[in-house]
Amino acid sequence: MQPLNYPPRADIDPTALRALIQGQSALQIGYGAVGYDKNFIAVGDISQYMTVGSTIHSDITSTIHRTCNLNIDSDVADKWDYLSGYIKPYQTFTDPLTGLSAQFNLGMYTLTTPDDDISVRPSTLQFSGYDLIYLLQQPIGDTYEVPKGVDPAQAAAEAIALAAPGATVLATPSTSLTATQLTWAFDASQPATWYDVVNSLLAAIGYRQVWVDWDGAFRIEPFVDPAQAQYEWTFDLNSPVNIISTDRTRQSDLFDVPNWWRFVFENLPDTPVEGTTQLTYVDNDPTNPGSYANRGRYVRYIEAVAGTVNADDTETYDYSALQQYAMRTVSDSLVPGEVFALTSQPFPLAWHLDIIQYFDPNLADILPAQSTSRRILATQWEMALDGLTDMSWTWQTVNNNSVLTGQAIPST
Repeated sequence: MQPLNYPPRADIDPTALRALIQGQSALQIGYGAVGYDKNFIAVGDISQYMTVGSTIHSDITSTIHRTCNLNIDSDVADKWDYLSGYIKPYQTFTDPLTGLSAQFNLGMYTLTTPDDDISVRPSTLQFSGYDLIYLLQQPIGDTYEVPKGVDPAQAAAEAIALAAPGATVLATPSTSLTATQLTWAFDASQPATWYDVVNSLLAAIGYRQVWVDWDGAFRIEPFVDPAQAQYEWTFDLNSPVNIISTDRTRQSDLFDVPNWWRFVFENLPDTPVEGTTQLTYVDNDPTNPGSYANRGRYVRYIEAVAGTVNADDTETYDYSALQQYAMRTVSDSLVPGEVFALTSQPFPLAWHLDIIQYFDPNLADILPAQSTSRRILATQWEMALDGLTDMSWTWQTVNNNSVLTGQAIPST
């Protein structure tokens, strides 16, 4: 989720910003965009060429997380080369009584070539756009190597810089080093992409997959368990400033969701040892409908995990790395348990892997939790730039008990 006071809103009082976003009945919503050239240098504001009907869509389960559909006047070609450049749309919220106004940037996109209705001039060009992850999906076209002894997070940042020269990359360094040289050999039948390289490097150190923020910057960050992450916003249907619509639905499909996991290093010379080369985790959370406590039987998941190959072809088995990988896998497995579909007034802070606290009185009689609150991961949303229609959301409940300790369990 976008931080509340992130630029260009850094000088606005947080309390006033919250009231502007959630609680302002006379809100005025505006929109616009800034055009960028092929070198990621701003060309200028092109808001005067924007027309109604543009949308931003987010889906964290897709490879390209954000897409857009933008309606832009064809006269924009006189000011900005959309064929080779990029665009950063934004939304503005304004209180007409006080004049307080805030801008929310909504990502940076590369645009497809639109059809042009030449029967009228100017015409409205209907663009489809993809966030900058698209640039990483291009084949490398040659063998690519990462040397031994470098930080994989930094190596991933350097690969992004080669794929998208001039783009901003914000990388959190890791404490790991590559144990050997890594090579992605050229194969014309199955060419490796920059996306393959970047996310392979990040997976090796337990980082989340690369994503692009609201300003168009690539983000390289450690994985954070959604069950342990801090809440970023609260939506409360009991609140007098609630912006969630009345119509909402819930679906729970737990048929194949595991509640017992075992991760074992492959190629072990000896029998695996729990807490050293093997990790077993059981979901006994009474608030999770698919847990062993509620289901009364195990639904098992078993996976062999590769160790780190050393220069002499031996393998190193790092239990902390196994824990990080297992934590990600368990969290991903539990996500499909409970899904909500709902709409709200436009909420411009929504972005990536948003963790939401949700209070809904109608959840009180839903078994087995019978609780009016949920920890929510927002997986999809779509917002109209002009604010003339409600924003749609898909939410998934996050299991509250996904701290992995590697404890043994009774054999069954």
